[in-house]
Order: sequence, then C-alpha cells, then structure tokens
Amino acid sequence: NHFRKELLSLYKVQKNKEKLLEINKVLFSEGVDQIVCYAAIKKLTPPLAWPVVLTWVLDQLTKRGTYGSQDLQASILVEHSMWEALWAHCQKVGVLFVHKYETYLRPRFGEAVLAYYHLYVQQQATLSDRGAYRRVADTLNWMIAFDGGPALVRELVVHYRKTYARRPFMMQALNEVKAV
Repeated sequence: NHFRKELLSLYKVQKNKEKLLEINKVLFSEGVDQIVCYAAIKKLTPPLAWPVVLTWVLDQLTKRGTYGSQDLQASILVEHSMWEALWAHCQKVGVLFVHKYETYLRPRFGEAVLAYYHLYVQQQATLSDRGAYRRVADTLNWMIAFDGGPALVRELVVHYRKTYARRPFMMQALNEVKAV
C-alpha cells in the first residue's frame, strides 16, 4: 500500500491521468481510502466510460462487504438515483441501514419499508432482552410516519401488551411508543 501511495504521488506530479486512474482503481479495490479513490476515479473517468466504471465500483464494494464499504455503496446508489439497488442493498445490510436511507426509500417503496419494519418488530418481540425491547419501541416509532402506520402500531402495541404482559421491560419500552 505504501508503494502504491508513492506511485500515486508520483503520477500526480507527472499529471499522468491514465496511470492515476489505474492506481486509484487498485487502491479502491484494496479498500484503501475508498472515498478519496472513488472521487478520483469519478473525476478521471471519461463520461462515456463512466457507466462501466460505476458498475465495477459497485461490484468492488459488494465484494468487500465491510461496514464502510456498505455505507459508501449506499451513498453512490443515492448519488446515481439507483433506487431499486439501494432498497436491495439496505435490506441486505439491515434495519438500521433501511432507517438511515428511509428518506430516499419511503417515497418509492413505502409499503415495502413498512412491511420490512413490521417483520423486524415481530422478530425482535420474540427475543427476551432489553435491547430487543428497545429496538421494538424504536422501530414502532419509525413505523408511525408511514401511511397506515399509526393504526398498525396501535394494533401491535395492544397485541404485545397481551402477549408479553409478564415482561416488565417490554411494557416499559411500549410505553415510549408515540402512537398509543
């Protein structure tokens, strides 16, 4: 990596765009300063070649699969208005990613996002730990903002109060749900 960064500096001084693009792609694929490398790749790639390079960038991020790569991938999908791919990516990564990118997802996939949250709440409610109860309450509060959300949340809260009445920490978490 150190050697490649030295090459990068040398190519910058030489203003060798072809080599700069090449070394940025190598560093990007190795996970080194991916945000910086992405910006350089985008700047150095000719517009006609960009769609192919964008596909390569997204493939590289999918292969890496690290948290930072996942966030960068989502940002790139937003940048290029690739909503279907963003929705699929967020579902794969998890509920916190769905929530993080909900602003972009809700207008296009509102019912699907609500259903995703509903399934998640049902799964978390079956667990018996405080963290799961907190996640249930947080997610129920997120669900309120959707069309049909308040009624669904009220229904779920009533159901959980009956089903999990012997779990005092669940009852405490449900008290923090705003739709009730």
